Amino acid sequence: MTYLKELFEEGNEIARKFAIKKEGENNMIYPCGFAWVILKVPKNNKLGKELEKEDLMYWDSYRKEYHLWVGGHNQSMLHKVAHAEALANFLSEELFAEFTFNSRMD
Repeated sequence: MTYLKELFEEGNEIARKFAIKKEGENNMIYPCGFAWVILKVPKNNKLGKELEKEDLMYWDSYRKEYHLWVGGHNQSMLHKVAHAEALANFLSEELFAEFTFNSRMD
């Protein structure tokens, strides 16, 4: 496993625990929705290219940024947003780049 994959695995575990602590164990709650982590850099950015190569993030050609959809947490948008926020903060600190997050209701 590469350094980046290990880092993302660690970050996702921290974010999962944060989401449960913040929103509770019950992830069968409304609203339903989605959340994702964003890295807003040009397509030819070295970090972005490496994340895409490792299948950790993908390039969104419409928005011109890298994305990582938050999985898990059933359909609970609140849990997914908490997860995305924690993961974006973790990645920003570890990779010295500005990761953000966004969400939308289903």
